[in-house]
Parts: sequence; C-alpha cells; structure tokens
Amino acid sequence: MRRHVLARLAAALWGLAVALSGCDSGQPGGGGLVTPPPPVSPSPNPSAPPIGDPIRTGVTIAGSELVVYFWGSAQPYLDEFWYGPNGAEDGPYSTVFAGAHGQPFLDMREIIVGDGTLIDYGSVRGPVGRLHCEAEGETVAASFTPWSADRSVYVFWLVRHGRPLPAPTLVREGLWLPLADEDYPLCTAYDADGKALGNSRIKPPGAEQKGG
Repeated sequence: MRRHVLARLAAALWGLAVALSGCDSGQPGGGGLVTPPPPVSPSPNPSAPPIGDPIRTGVTIAGSELVVYFWGSAQPYLDEFWYGPNGAEDGPYSTVFAGAHGQPFLDMREIIVGDGTLIDYGSVRGPVGRLHCEAEGETVAASFTPWSADRSVYVFWLVRHGRPLPAPTLVREGLWLPLADEDYPLCTAYDADGKALGNSRIKPPGAEQKGG
C-alpha cells in the first residue's frame, strides 16, 4: 500500500515539475536560446555515461521528458532518453539517424512520435543566435542551448507536425539512396547579428549491401 502511495506521489511531483519547466509536445513554442532546468540522472545505459550535462528539453510525451546527451570519448555521439516518474528510460519511439550535410551542423536526428508529431534535434557549432527548420512549406523555430562540455557546440530541438523523413529507396540490388534534397527538412543556423552560419538537410544516408 505504501509503495503505491509513494509511486503516485512521485508521478504527481514529476508531472508538476514538467508542467512548470517544460512545454507540451503539441506546443513547440517560439524557440531561441534557453537555459534548461537542472540535469536529471544519467542515461539508462550504464555503458554509455554522459559527457557533460544531459540536456532537458522540456518536450514531454505521456508524462516523460525528452533528454538529449552526448556519450563516447573519441568522438562524442548524440543520443536521447526519456525521463519520467520511473527515472530514465529508452522510450518507445523510433529515431531516424540523419547525420549532417553541411557546416556548421554536426549531427541530426528525428524522433517519430506518431499522429504526425515529430521531434527534430541535433548539434551545431556556434555561436548560434537563431535556428529554424523548414519542412512542407512551414518554418519552425528551434530551441537551443550550449553543451556544457564544449560551449562552442549547441544542441537544438523542435517539435513539428507532418510526414516523417522519407526512407532511402532501393535503386538497384543492394543499394538504397535517399530522395531528392527538397523532400527533407532544411535547417539553417544564424549568429546573433542574423548572419547565416550554414544549413543542412535532415536527410538519412544511403546504404549499400556489400557482397561476400
């Protein structure tokens, strides 16, 4: 009985904290530079401890908040987990790796939530004053914050509604290639004076099956 009461209390407190510090997934907000709330506990993967502070995005789905972090020593890898009343979890959503296709962007991802809700996130070398992504005729401003381990690198995220990234298509046996550039979101970063730093498509790489 006591365990159930404590579990309900923890869930209620977490829900209140998320409501006060974040935004609902259906309300992307105006974007811009943000200061995330204090970081939460490390990722659910003990073999991949975070480098720098895990970044709370304020984006919540079903009571859990999206947290973005880097792990790996030689070349830090951008990843995510979800944090809720039960702590850190991997989450039930599909994530599409897209890499980056233009400086100063370093890495890009898309999380497919369902019902047309998509979360795009990535990393970019700054200093960033503004960042937005264009897809399906709409432009959505991204929120962003510097990475605590290297403040010249910024992590960005946004919530939009539309079609998920098209998968690479089979062009011949063993070779899959992405579609044309215009079929993928275009993200552009600007400095504080409004000068464009560069852009990149959120575009999954192709794949080739080697014989052998």
